[in-house]
Amino acid sequence: MKKYLKIFSLIIVVVLTLTSVNFLETTQVEAKKTTVKSLKVKGAKKTLSLIVGNKKTYSVAVKAKKKKQAFKVKSSNKSVVSVTKKGKKITLKANKAGKAKVTVSAKYNKKKKFVIAVTVVGKTNPPAKPSEEPTTQPVEPTTQPEVPTTQPYSDEITISCAPKDVYVYNKNGKTIKANGILEFSITGGSGKYYTNIVDGSSDVFSRTSVYNQISYDISETGSYNLTIEAFDAENEDISATYTYTLTAKEYKKISGKVTSNSSAPIKGAAVRLYNAGDADFIEGESDENGNYEAYVKPGTFSFVADYRGKNVIKQNQTVSADKTIDFVISGVYKITVTADGDYANNFNYWVDNRGTRYGNGKSLMLVEGSYELSTDWYVIDNNEVYLYKASFSVTVSKDETIRASISSSSGRAIVGNLYIGATFVSGINNNGSIYRINLSDTSMYEISSDFANAAIYGRLYDEKYTQIAYDDGSGDGDQLLLNENLVGGKNYYIEIGCFGGGTNSGQIIIKKK
Repeated sequence: MKKYLKIFSLIIVVVLTLTSVNFLETTQVEAKKTTVKSLKVKGAKKTLSLIVGNKKTYSVAVKAKKKKQAFKVKSSNKSVVSVTKKGKKITLKANKAGKAKVTVSAKYNKKKKFVIAVTVVGKTNPPAKPSEEPTTQPVEPTTQPEVPTTQPYSDEITISCAPKDVYVYNKNGKTIKANGILEFSITGGSGKYYTNIVDGSSDVFSRTSVYNQISYDISETGSYNLTIEAFDAENEDISATYTYTLTAKEYKKISGKVTSNSSAPIKGAAVRLYNAGDADFIEGESDENGNYEAYVKPGTFSFVADYRGKNVIKQNQTVSADKTIDFVISGVYKITVTADGDYANNFNYWVDNRGTRYGNGKSLMLVEGSYELSTDWYVIDNNEVYLYKASFSVTVSKDETIRASISSSSGRAIVGNLYIGATFVSGINNNGSIYRINLSDTSMYEISSDFANAAIYGRLYDEKYTQIAYDDGSGDGDQLLLNENLVGGKNYYIEIGCFGGGTNSGQIIIKKK
């Protein structure tokens, strides 16, 4: 008996060993198939400001060489920003004031990731309750209503629609339109209907694919009448007409300047309603001179100007006409960056080690704190491309001038030129090869590839070697496909490479469209 037990035990050990080996091989094969080419968080920037209680939702797209892969998302500080994942969408929720990093990464390739640096503004010192409560515009329906099928039959049809005011702005060349959907309630008859616009401005109202919905598109203030007719789908002798008035009122423009304590203009400050809920408001953002424009319907509101977590609130502002509101944000300072020679004229966007942007050029507005920032740019000398880099470290507590250090890479050769038609290229690998394009006519051009054994990517640069387009193999068979409007007589440069190992040859095809 003991002899048989030993034999049976030996068989089990062998089976488990073979199963483990097979599982390991399967896992290795699966990992080999998970070459992730790109991960994109649609509409996301690398910095985000939220007010406590607010949420932000993004869609995530992961593109792999052979199949789509899952992704994962996490917050570095869940007590400040929590994050939930549902299908391809992620939702960030601001829980309390502070900072957190939200990282979205491909499940099988940690190198493919996107990091959002989130600053949460606390709801401290809330404004006093306005003397007039701002009204809110009804929320447009997001789903189409179902046509009732079982309501009691009657010989009459009744049509109704909730009152609605909309807001537009049309002054000094600035036009803000109101567009949306009017949803009519139709009852009676068999419960199934046809509708028709009997009268109304054809340039304002139009039919939709849904029987009880009419779309509108308005750019001028005024009252707009619409008459619709509904027929019973089972007995057209039963019908009704209904006239509806849509009133378009005028937004009021809020404008002004956002500056630091030293009167330096702040670019990129957001101006919005404070604690607004769903109030009807068009947010503004300050330009390089600190100027902003925002639009609100008449009422009494509190406004906040926010720049990278530093903010100031203007409470109980009564708006009955266009109004100027200026903001001075404390804790923001002007840093002027210089360098030996004329390198300062080439400065691009300054970023930290997480890729967060802090403005570009020789003048930066930074909030108090410590920074290590760098920027890079390309220089084309003869037939080679050189990468230059400037960097500096600073602890910001006042306006000051900083000198950046400069370094450069060895040159990359421009190996050839591409022309209209098919140009044969060789030696393409992971690192990419650089080609020059110069076309005689200004037009839209298609740039594609035809390689038998490789998936091709391409980066298109302008004459200053600033990237203007990228494609990671969206054409048939993972081939390059770019469509760009190019100016005749100017030099463009394209870096062409392949995914995977080895060196490949094929055709790059340029067509005028």
